[in-house]
Amino acid sequence: MDGWYTLPAGHVRPGETMAAAAVREAKEEADVTILEQDVNVLSIVHRRTSKREYMDCFVQISRWQGEVGDLLVKKVLLAGEMRPSA
Repeated sequence: MDGWYTLPAGHVRPGETMAAAAVREAKEEADVTILEQDVNVLSIVHRRTSKREYMDCFVQISRWQGEVGDLLVKKVLLAGEMRPSA
């Protein structure tokens, strides 16, 4: 959700596994490198809206390389929802 603090999230692309999506999203949104074998599925939630249907997958990452970057913070600031404190 643009403009809000959230966990890294996204969609699974056609032909992509859930673990591969977690690896990609972690790099895109938190600037960390993880391996598919380090992705553990914790929960899957099925939900519907009036227009769409979703499968929300929550995973645990047992290890990663790199420091969690500020890509999500920059995304929030660019959306204009939050301002850094003075």
